[in-house]
Amino acid sequence: MVVEIIYGIQANSLVIMTDAVDLLKDQVEFIINIICINFAAKQSNLKHTFGYLKVEILGAFCSIILMWILYTILLIESIITIVEGGKNIEQSIMAKLAVVSLILNIIKTAILASDEIGSDKKKDV
Repeated sequence: MVVEIIYGIQANSLVIMTDAVDLLKDQVEFIINIICINFAAKQSNLKHTFGYLKVEILGAFCSIILMWILYTILLIESIITIVEGGKNIEQSIMAKLAVVSLILNIIKTAILASDEIGSDKKKDV
């Protein structure tokens, strides 16, 4: 994600920046969800008679606000790019980033497709 942001700025590519913002949004929402799930699991007490279940609603609200803010920024940048008549995109930087991304996706796919991950098979020791 950080690499995409750096290369997106260098390449003047709104597409790369959009993908980087989408990855950032996913990671922040994941962290918000984990925090909310941990709070919601707490037991009720005298002060919080229904427990902490409302924290999940607050977390969802924060996720939606974050999404709206990030996508509004991208929308404004898109409108500015259209009004200015476009930008010169550095194609060599985009090609390098595409190759690196392809290699990382192949590695990720190989790891996820392997029998070692998530299998309940016991190995003979």
